[in-house]
Amino acid sequence: MIEIANELGVSATQVAMNWHRQNRFRIIPVIGARKESQIIDSLGCLDFEIPADKLLILDELTRVDPGFPHDLLHSAQANDLLYGGMVDKFDNHRSK
Repeated sequence: MIEIANELGVSATQVAMNWHRQNRFRIIPVIGARKESQIIDSLGCLDFEIPADKLLILDELTRVDPGFPHDLLHSAQANDLLYGGMVDKFDNHRSK
């Protein structure tokens, strides 16, 4: 975050808030500040756009591995157990 902020010439706070604002869910971050300077810094996220290549880097750095039970439910063993080895016989649009 800090490296990208330095490259763009803005604060890390602005990058973090702008990343949330620009992401595919269009989340509007909540500004929490005790000082006027913090509010001004936070609102600075509206003054620029993060380039697409930098957004991809931030997305990759913040990707969360869903872990258990997600990885178990998508394993070959789970398919055999849940579908009796017949999972390939079902017309499942999610597996294509």
